[in-house]
Amino acid sequence: MAKQFRTITNIKLFRNDSGTATHGNSKWTPYKDGSASDITFHGNRTYSVKLFDNGDGSLGLNISEVTENDGSEHGAGMKQLGDTIKTPTQSGISLDDDIPF
Repeated sequence: MAKQFRTITNIKLFRNDSGTATHGNSKWTPYKDGSASDITFHGNRTYSVKLFDNGDGSLGLNISEVTENDGSEHGAGMKQLGDTIKTPTQSGISLDDDIPF
């Protein structure tokens, strides 16, 4: 089974020159789909928390919900893709044709 990560939120933390915390964001607001929204964490679910260096002195914190995928969704998509691809004979190309190069 493959793991899937659904992003819950991203938080940008800025370098802090005073106090004990090295980075912080005192004006952060939770957003979802481009607008302010509530974020809920559930005690019976698993989350992935990742910290990234943004290269500008700030840090990015990403929180995602982790779910197990049995692969059936990907298999269905590949079948649909396979159904749309034409074979050379369906495309009007003969395998006996010379390739001009």
